[in-house]
Amino acid sequence: MNLRHGQVIVNNVKIEHLHSVSSNGVRTADISVFDQNTNQWKLKVKRDGITSQETTLFPESWLKSRIIVEVDIAYRNKIVTGRYWEGTTSSGVKVRGFLYPNTTVYPLQ
Repeated sequence: MNLRHGQVIVNNVKIEHLHSVSSNGVRTADISVFDQNTNQWKLKVKRDGITSQETTLFPESWLKSRIIVEVDIAYRNKIVTGRYWEGTTSSGVKVRGFLYPNTTVYPLQ
């Protein structure tokens, strides 16, 4: 996928600003999330409520099916710490996933 500013990448997530790509293909970006209550896009911010919170994105060349396979491999070699786990994909990308309350996973730089 060729990412660009203003692109909606998932139903309710939009890229606001793309940052550089790391050596492992992971990119950071500032994103907005659509708020259905206000019908507006809201920038993802840090706990201070002002500063934008960078989000990591899987390598652009990875299709959804590859992300699933890579995350599954990382999960098999995971190390659990509290409510999250970390593992490494077969491509060498380190990922972190949450066990609860949300079961999400994202790449680390």
